[in-house]
Amino acid sequence: MVKIADMPKGIDVSKHQGNVDWNRVKNSGFSFGFARAIDDKTGTTADPFFKRNWDGMKAAGLFRGAYYFLRPKRNAVNSANLFVSIVGSLQPGDLPPVIDVEVDDGVGSQAILDRVAQWIDIVENALQRQVLIYTFTSFWRDTLKNSTRFSDHPLWVAHFTSAPQPNFPDAFNTFSFWQHSESGTVSGVNGKVDLDRFNGSMNGLRAFAGIKDTN
Repeated sequence: MVKIADMPKGIDVSKHQGNVDWNRVKNSGFSFGFARAIDDKTGTTADPFFKRNWDGMKAAGLFRGAYYFLRPKRNAVNSANLFVSIVGSLQPGDLPPVIDVEVDDGVGSQAILDRVAQWIDIVENALQRQVLIYTFTSFWRDTLKNSTRFSDHPLWVAHFTSAPQPNFPDAFNTFSFWQHSESGTVSGVNGKVDLDRFNGSMNGLRAFAGIKDTN
């Protein structure tokens, strides 16, 4: 287990944060960011701030990632294809695509897992990167019955705590990212923002972002 002080820091954003000054974020000691790709309200259009965030993270020298907030009642195939069209191809320095699994919208557990599988299959085939799964331990344990269906995928767990490590679903062997706060204050971001840590070294984060060691 990497010590908290040694974990590379990041944030995740959507249109709710408005314009983010990614250079100021970078200069405040952050190494990566995730931005929501699809507007959750419409489900059929890009988050209006995605391109600004996507380009801004790269320009500032941050490792960047894109995520999709799963709405189980929506068509997972359409959402996956839209995600791919918005994000485009991934380059070295880009983190794995993310599916955020935290609401059921009245859909049963097996149907949710089937939609996750549909989305993952399309996105992984198109972008040639293994999908990162975001969830809360309670949701995965109680709503999804602690399914081991995707236990071979990397995990981004949300656990808002000051503890030295998060709780995560025991369906997974470990976690790769940890969202430890939903009310952070970061230079360059207006209002509160989610705070994240990578469970590894900076070299580990580089590898996770597809950057091969040339040494």
